[in-house]
Amino acid sequence: MELEALGHHEQVARINVAATQALESYPFEAVEIELINFEYNATFRVKSSTGLQAALRININSSRTVENTEAEIAFVQHLQAGSNFQVAHPVANLSGDFVTSFDFPPLGRRVTAVLFSWLEGEEMGEEPTLAQVELLGATIARMHQATKEFILPRGNLPSLAGFFAGEEELLFSENSPISDFQSDEIKVAVKEIESILAELYKRFNAQVLHADLHRWNVFFDRDEISIIDFDDSAVGLPIQDIAIAIYYLDTEEEDAALLKGYGSVAPLPEYSEREMSALLLQRRLLLLNYLIGSSTQEHREMIPMYLEETMRRVSLFL
Repeated sequence: MELEALGHHEQVARINVAATQALESYPFEAVEIELINFEYNATFRVKSSTGLQAALRININSSRTVENTEAEIAFVQHLQAGSNFQVAHPVANLSGDFVTSFDFPPLGRRVTAVLFSWLEGEEMGEEPTLAQVELLGATIARMHQATKEFILPRGNLPSLAGFFAGEEELLFSENSPISDFQSDEIKVAVKEIESILAELYKRFNAQVLHADLHRWNVFFDRDEISIIDFDDSAVGLPIQDIAIAIYYLDTEEEDAALLKGYGSVAPLPEYSEREMSALLLQRRLLLLNYLIGSSTQEHREMIPMYLEETMRRVSLFL
């Protein structure tokens, strides 16, 4: 049975079985396996018989290939080599590989899993302080500096130069819940955003980015900041990374704090208000595209309300 046809509890049961299966490939005995996040992918907190704690991620809804995940690991290891970053360490399986692949019948295909060392701290969450947001901005700038000349030693990452960034285009598919009128409006916005992207890629050089720096991928342990979940990493422009981070902030004060933090480390890329608006709307539309294709029940239930707000933003942009 396809995963998307199951109820939430049945989906979780299947995911838990997959976690047990994946952990058989690692050189320790797991005595506790706790599902802590099941949205885009499934993440588990794992404890071994020797006291090891780790985070297991199974790519459930992700279209990432093994090569993409190998490149993600290479990116994380590159950041590890610097002293300015707190990132989780990838853990090799019994074969010495950092990417584990196995059959997952509820999806009718193979999925990949990765294991990382456990990071202590609390998520940045819904109500960050301005000091935390400023520190995030500075950290993003340091990451951009660290990858400015970085060339991936293995694997490959999708490019953010195209509107859909290598993802399947579901917005305008036969199974899309979008009406013909909504589709026409969105297509006009997409065309305008694509034109703006083309101009930005003429002005700036692309490099490896995290590409998903939202509140729940940022941990704080006292004054230390940690970045997690590099599974959306891609090759793109620093301004796109900045826009993605801003998308998840709530106030102008938070936006200003993020930009202040970035500017304290490196010059901000020059951009217009229209260009930033285009990048923010692109993020919104890509998330809608993801929701349409998600097998997670809770995500599919979000679509009607999410679509309504998306169309409001499309109209404002146009």
